[in-house]
Amino acid sequence: MRAWRLAAALVVLAEAAAPQPVQGADMPPLVLDSTIPLEHVSGRIDHMAVDLGRRRLIVAELGNGSVEIIDLTGSKPVRRIGGLKSPQGVAAVADRIIVASADDGTVRLFDAVDFAQVGVIALDGDADNVRVVPGSSHVVVGYGKGGLAIIEPVTGVKISEFRLAGHPEGFQLHPADGRVFVNVPDARRISVIDGARGTEVASWKPPDLRANFPMAIDQDGARVASVFRQPARLVLFDAATGAVAANVDDASMSVAARASSMSFSRTVRSRAESPVSRPRQGRVPRSLSPSSTACSWPRVADCWDRARRSWCSARNRKRRSPRVGR
Repeated sequence: MRAWRLAAALVVLAEAAAPQPVQGADMPPLVLDSTIPLEHVSGRIDHMAVDLGRRRLIVAELGNGSVEIIDLTGSKPVRRIGGLKSPQGVAAVADRIIVASADDGTVRLFDAVDFAQVGVIALDGDADNVRVVPGSSHVVVGYGKGGLAIIEPVTGVKISEFRLAGHPEGFQLHPADGRVFVNVPDARRISVIDGARGTEVASWKPPDLRANFPMAIDQDGARVASVFRQPARLVLFDAATGAVAANVDDASMSVAARASSMSFSRTVRSRAESPVSRPRQGRVPRSLSPSSTACSWPRVADCWDRARRSWCSARNRKRRSPRVGR
């Protein structure tokens, strides 16, 4: 069986613990730091999460029915959790590893020290993305035909849930006010949920854009970025109003939009994912080589930078515009 090789920019992961500077045009693109073999893994892999405290990368090996725990200090796998039914979403918080699986709709909880299963929560099918609530140990899991479940991973209890108009894909939590921004491609919208009340307070529907899957939010919660696949667009929204601040139409986005998950602004957090490839045994793929011009990830970062600069320019022009009347 051929081995997968995980391409991880480990130096970027290390920087995730520190505040990130604003990215500019003079900043270098992502470069390959190292590759980590994943032996005896078949099928595709899905989401990833970073446990910064333990210096671990957690990888959902969906096609293999397993989750890989990788030691980032030694750049090697240290444990594989098997017997899972198409694991998709993963997270690490409060001495727990959280795994959401598509086929049986479960959220399984594992001890982060000995990897023993300590709990299981059954949801209504297709458990998918997992996010950690800022400032707490709670996690939010997207699942089913339209649900977000709030779970306490230490006690293994589902606290509450939100209903949506369709299956939630990428979603992000506002760092301060508790809002949840959710890509709902089946309903062709981005839903904004009040986390305290569990109700939808806004719905953003950009015209002529479909299949919105990946999503990111900046550190201060002012902007939300979503990638649409049809047509390929990187769209930047004002988080307060839903107004489109930038709409990047770039040929390179046609590559990035096919990815099921991605990270923006070259900041890897616990909820971010890293690019992967499946090269021939023992070789670093050219598409991820530091000297390669074919790598799509620098282009994605460049698209994000151009969208950010466009938003900042528009904001500054508005501030400088003279006010008429009162």
